Amino acid sequence: MFYPEARARLGIDPGERLEQQLRQTLSAGSVSPKLAGMDAEAIVLDYYKVRLELDDRKLFQQLVDLLENQGKHNQVVVGERLAAIVERASPLSPASAVNALIECLNIFYEGRYTFVKRSWVQHQLGTYT
Repeated sequence: MFYPEARARLGIDPGERLEQQLRQTLSAGSVSPKLAGMDAEAIVLDYYKVRLELDDRKLFQQLVDLLENQGKHNQVVVGERLAAIVERASPLSPASAVNALIECLNIFYEGRYTFVKRSWVQHQLGTYT
C-alpha cells in the first residue's frame, strides 16, 4: 500500500528489483520450469506479490498470460481476490490491516482453516501501550 506513495512522493520504486527479476526470468524463458515445480499456494502468493508491487502493467500482463497458458487460472483468480482485498481495504489503521489479513487468510485457506478476529486488548508495558 506504500508503493504508490513512495513512487509519487519520494521517486523511489520499491518494486524495481522484483520487476528486474521478473523481466529477466520471462526473457530467459525459465518461468515454465519454475511453475512446474511450484505448488498452487506458492503460485497464488507469487501472483499476489507481483500484482501489488509491480508498477509495469505490461510486464504484469505477460506474467498473467503465461500463467493462464500454463493452466494456472485458478491461482490467478485467488491471487487477484487477495490483492483486491488489500487494495479495497487500504489498511491505514491496525484494525483495518487485521481485518484485511483475516479476510485474505480465510480465502487462502478456504475449506481448511477459518480465522476470526478477537476483540482488541490494550496492555501497558512500561511507557508503551
